[in-house]
Amino acid sequence: MKIYNIISHNKPKRLIKTVEGIINHIDIINIALICPVLIPNELHNEKINLFLMDSKTDAFKFLKSQNPEGITINTDDNVVCLVIVPVYNEEIKIKKCIESILNQTYKNIQIAIIDDCSTDKTIEAIKSYKDERIKIYRNYTNKGCYNSINVVLQNETDWDCFMIQGADDMMQTDRVEKQIISDGYMASICMYNHEGIDNVQSGVYGHSMLCYSKKVFETIGYFDNTRHTGDTEYWLRYFRKFGEKLLNRIPEELYLSYENNNGLTKKYKLFGEERKEYYNKFEQEHIEMNKNGNFYRDFIDKERIYIGIATIPEREESLKDTIDSIINQCDELHIYCNKWNNIPNFLINDKIVIYDSNKLESDDLGDVGKFYGLQNKIGYCFTIDDDLIYDKNYVTKMIKGLKKYNNPVTLHGKIFKEPPIESYHRGSIIINCRCQDIVENDIPIQIAGSGVLAWHSDMIDINIDDFYYKNMSDIFISIFMHKKGLMIWCLEHKARFIIESEKIDETKSIWTLNNMNDERQTKLINDNYKYFNLIVDNKEKNIIFAEEEPKIKQEINIKIQIIDDIMSKILTVKVIKDKDNGIKFAPIGNILHLEESTANVLISKGLVELIENKKPEPAKVEATTHLHQKEEPEKSEAKEDKQVSETKELKEHIETKEAITTLKRRRHPKTK
Repeated sequence: MKIYNIISHNKPKRLIKTVEGIINHIDIINIALICPVLIPNELHNEKINLFLMDSKTDAFKFLKSQNPEGITINTDDNVVCLVIVPVYNEEIKIKKCIESILNQTYKNIQIAIIDDCSTDKTIEAIKSYKDERIKIYRNYTNKGCYNSINVVLQNETDWDCFMIQGADDMMQTDRVEKQIISDGYMASICMYNHEGIDNVQSGVYGHSMLCYSKKVFETIGYFDNTRHTGDTEYWLRYFRKFGEKLLNRIPEELYLSYENNNGLTKKYKLFGEERKEYYNKFEQEHIEMNKNGNFYRDFIDKERIYIGIATIPEREESLKDTIDSIINQCDELHIYCNKWNNIPNFLINDKIVIYDSNKLESDDLGDVGKFYGLQNKIGYCFTIDDDLIYDKNYVTKMIKGLKKYNNPVTLHGKIFKEPPIESYHRGSIIINCRCQDIVENDIPIQIAGSGVLAWHSDMIDINIDDFYYKNMSDIFISIFMHKKGLMIWCLEHKARFIIESEKIDETKSIWTLNNMNDERQTKLINDNYKYFNLIVDNKEKNIIFAEEEPKIKQEINIKIQIIDDIMSKILTVKVIKDKDNGIKFAPIGNILHLEESTANVLISKGLVELIENKKPEPAKVEATTHLHQKEEPEKSEAKEDKQVSETKELKEHIETKEAITTLKRRRHPKTK
């Protein structure tokens, strides 16, 4: 039986990362929480035993007394190692690579695999692994190994050191354990063993076999955006900044490399002209960096950003506000003007491309016109509305969402009950996320609001002829995306992140004009519901991916034990819910016993509510140490009914939130 003991001093994010990294490989996890403020929902697992302690208790000694053979780690000191795996067309070898990482003796790792636009079944092979530590990124075009590494470094933040692992190579099971950065070192390097690579020796140190601390990354920055030799350039930049003293050399062959016809070593010979030319180039750059005392190299992953919008003359005032809010966030703004007699001067801008319906065969396209200028574009594509004002960080937020899910994203969307629905606008919507209101969690939806929609051109080809009814672009684009097998994600956002203009006549809006006559929209939903990649359990209000079988709900008892050397007094406190961070100190419906000094602090902060104050009977002390074993105090029927009602309400709230959380993890394991 594999047992892990974990000590955490009120650092829930680091604790959750550690637990997620090991829970599928361990039988029991004993967690000592020192003066905790809350217990996150993620710790509610049948494998986990939680122990609440004050700062005076020797947590290490206690955990060892419980399980002498268990491995004990402290999440405050425990190093998170980020393993970056850039991959291109390695559908066979990538599996052995991933398995060699998953089998590491050191478990506190995050694995970021970035597919560089592979044309084989590499991405399917990666997705076959369900480990929570794996996070998947995808480039929409082939950008090269070092650009891919930079994309990961740009998006991953919760790590202490990082190393690169070739997708066609493997690592020994103890590589991470031995190369982890500690004892004041800035980097570590191991030897490698190779098979079938010309002019490469085994038993020597290699520039690809380094592990760098976060301090190094913060000091020298990103890899050079080159197609080859980037690891050598990074190593020499490190060496010229930090020197040899802070490098831990490990004289063991911990890295296993293999010949690869697609690899950089094969394509760019070690002593070939391309490498020599690049070496001379970066040597000159390093000389200049040394003069300035700054070896930092930045990275900008730039793809063109295209935005499409359709407008009518009555919206001229609001259109100006919309453009002012978005023009600095894009490279090109494509405006389809429906039936404008005169194009206003404020639309004269180098970034703006105008399509005048009076001069086009397409004529008045209604809101479908927003897609007209996005046909055949390569890059990030957005559609917006002429009655909305966009936050200055709108495009940045949406692109982060695109990279996170590799699927289209929106800030506005609907989920309908199972067909047949009676009306598109009335009585059939189960979940309605609005762009102007707060949305607390990312959630997959069926129909996206095209006024706040983003995708990458590699996901879907836009053809304006496919929209055969105007002013129904939300439905058509959503159905197209679902037919492509895409999942549309509505991203969390705060209220008023998007603001509706006050300069419009609501009586002439598309929604108002179509609200009472939605037969076409209703028919489209009923006819195409089968293509939606998710369904809704109407009874439970749970969202389920269509290709997955609904899982049976299980009640999991969480075990919490209070450690107190004297046990002179026990306070009974009421559970207080926290909608953002989880449940305070106990699972739903249970009473928690706290040592007095700890409870007094919690009560003073309003985290728990005092219910009862009594001294326990000596014979019953042990029985009260585990929540699922103890008996609650007697209550009157009225009081009991009230608590049952409160417990039921709290349980429904938490289950709804956990259903969404579980859904996100199931679809996108802690893959960007």
